Amino acid sequence: MRKTIVATTALTALLLASHAEASGIATARFGGEHGTPMTDTPPAIYYNPAGIGLSEGINIYVDGSFAMRWASYEHSAADTDVPEPADAQGANTGKGTLGNFLAVPMAGATAKFPLTDSLGLTAGAAFFVPFGGTSMWDQNDAFADHPNYAGPVDGVNRWYSIHGTIRTLMISGAAALSINDMIHLGVSGGAAISQVDSLRARNSNGNDDMTFEGRAWVKTSTVHGQLGGGVMVTPLEDPKALRIGLSYQAPPGISDAKSEGTLSMYLGGNPSVADIQIGHQMPDIFRLGAAYRPTDELELRLFGDYTRWSLFENMCIETVGNPCEVDETGAPAGGTSPTLNIRRNWQDSFALRAGLSYWVIPEVEVMVGLGYDANAIPDENLDPALLDFHDVSTALGGRFEVTDWLAAQLTYTHLFYISRDTTGKSANATLHPTSRGPDAGGIYKQTIGVINVGLQGSFDVFADESEPRRTEPAPTEPAPTEPAPTEPPPIEPPPTQPAPTEPAPIEPPPIEPPPTEPAPTEPAPTEPAPG
Repeated sequence: MRKTIVATTALTALLLASHAEASGIATARFGGEHGTPMTDTPPAIYYNPAGIGLSEGINIYVDGSFAMRWASYEHSAADTDVPEPADAQGANTGKGTLGNFLAVPMAGATAKFPLTDSLGLTAGAAFFVPFGGTSMWDQNDAFADHPNYAGPVDGVNRWYSIHGTIRTLMISGAAALSINDMIHLGVSGGAAISQVDSLRARNSNGNDDMTFEGRAWVKTSTVHGQLGGGVMVTPLEDPKALRIGLSYQAPPGISDAKSEGTLSMYLGGNPSVADIQIGHQMPDIFRLGAAYRPTDELELRLFGDYTRWSLFENMCIETVGNPCEVDETGAPAGGTSPTLNIRRNWQDSFALRAGLSYWVIPEVEVMVGLGYDANAIPDENLDPALLDFHDVSTALGGRFEVTDWLAAQLTYTHLFYISRDTTGKSANATLHPTSRGPDAGGIYKQTIGVINVGLQGSFDVFADESEPRRTEPAPTEPAPTEPAPTEPPPIEPPPTQPAPTEPAPIEPPPIEPPPTEPAPTEPAPTEPAPG
């Protein structure tokens, strides 16, 4: 049973890691308003690897997303709850709150190599955090130093989450082939590293009985494969005038991911450690979008994604190497004996966003955005460890070209979540003991603000090197041809002066006869001199 308690914690933690983006932690906000399947900057390695084919030269990108998250969970007593002791009223009912800060880095680089006049190859690599979050719930001061019940100080939320850091990091390489500057095909691949560090309350019965309340702690780190691909079409003569992007992101682990970790728990004064594996099928993501520039000063963007969370039916826990399977009620199936399971049966979700950019001057771009994200978690499965809502987001930002090779951008995005009331709808306490948990019905609220800062350095070295190679041969051939015609023009001007040259020869004839006449005149005086 102790193993069950620890495994429950691990499962909840991994769940957070996998779905943090849809729950509003919004770690995949790198790139700001240009974090789309139509971008040509290094963030395209994740959003659409074909996009890097539109870049030029070498591009180096550094990005940071800084999020502030506020959330609350208010639980009223359910029929399946264990009644609170007389001296511990408000231990399992009431309101829990949190306010957390999250910083998420991103870095990447791309380089384009011209192959022929019609073909180009672009390569790149990036590090980013598409899923993740930090939850640290506030304490319930009414139970600080309580003589009989120490557990409730961690809040009504503690049965699902006290505090933890959950994240999935990706290190990915990408390549894109550009054909006639019109069709760009891209592929990406690398490693997805999932990390969990989470603490929660749990007892051996899977309910909220404080008499047997203990603690469970999980720390895991697992490496999975990661693949993605996409296409970008630029059908007009100016590639910036219209860009249409389509991409696909496979789930971490590609088809089936099993995560292993070391879990510790403390129950009834007895510590224990267990090694488990968690089997689960994560979703894949389809993205589609278009960007259109009717003028040089204006760009319109519309894009969205479709996430197949319906693939995520169960998260089954068992000792390392053993199969794990459950039926629709959460009971063991297929001859397996799972330690614990959480039935999800999530639904597919989608997101839709629109954006606009206006260039005040060529070096200054102003950006605005509006978006909508759909909820993927059914009411019966929502709990404080994982908050998911329908939400509307608004964004405002700008991009400034500091020099010819350096640009900086700043964007603020606020996500407004539509609160949910799942009172009387939670099914966790009605499942088979293998999949059972305390009732998690209640009123859920959340809001998040994200500041995104990015720097991009661009160096068009390949274009500079290729141009001289084309210009050198060109001048060598015309050199003999052009100088020849250039010299005749100066030679022709002298022949243009034949007008003055012709009269000159006409004048000498009359000048020559006079000297011919004085010649005999001079000999005449020469003769008398001798006589």
